[in-house]
Amino acid sequence: MVAFFLFGFLLLAGPASGGEDIRFEQFSPREEQLWLDRLRRNPQDARSYFFLGRYYDFVHRDQDAANAFKKATLLRPDWAQAFFNLGKLYHRLGRMPDAAVALRRATLLKADYAAAYHFLGLVEINLGHYPEAATALIKAYDANPGWAEKYYDGTSYGIHSEFEQKEVVLRLVQLIYPTNQRLARLLYNRWARGNAGMKEYWREVAGAEKRSETGYQEPPLSGYPEPPQPGYLRGPEVGFQRGLEGRYGR
Repeated sequence: MVAFFLFGFLLLAGPASGGEDIRFEQFSPREEQLWLDRLRRNPQDARSYFFLGRYYDFVHRDQDAANAFKKATLLRPDWAQAFFNLGKLYHRLGRMPDAAVALRRATLLKADYAAAYHFLGLVEINLGHYPEAATALIKAYDANPGWAEKYYDGTSYGIHSEFEQKEVVLRLVQLIYPTNQRLARLLYNRWARGNAGMKEYWREVAGAEKRSETGYQEPPLSGYPEPPQPGYLRGPEVGFQRGLEGRYGR
């Protein structure tokens, strides 16, 4: 019982600083009324507006959520997470210039905010600002490589729904590759299909120059095969294969 009341107190207690990360809670139909009642008692309560926005976001009332997050940012201009949530809602509503402003503010308030940089990259793509989008995605990776590795991996949700067109990703990875080859490869992963995908990657992204230590490789056409090198390797031709030179004669 004591633990229950302590949990309730911690839930309702206000945040102490502008850089906190409030986690997602389970919402009930009474949640909206709870925060509206608190706002009637204290119209300047940024935290109540924030959680009201989270409730509206949860029930897909996007415009109401954006309005609530906007109120929270006006009352708490130092709250990075409020600006981040506002930017995500503006992105969902198609208000890309407003989303970019909110997300840039979030990254200024919290320099290592990987998710904010990521969504800023999505917004810049929608605005047609590909160099800015590439820069934002690189900053997302640099801020939290572990998060980016998991989020951008081809086996996770990540880019499967957010980057819909191959041409968009190809353009991004071409810009990212000179700075962060690992991130470029992660973003390209969705369209890599075995050796054919790797060959395309090195041709389209890494450029025409195929470096022996990392790029596209072709073993000798005849004679004793050399040990395989890192990178793409051409598989054997289908059908009868010639053995080692000299074993059966030429």
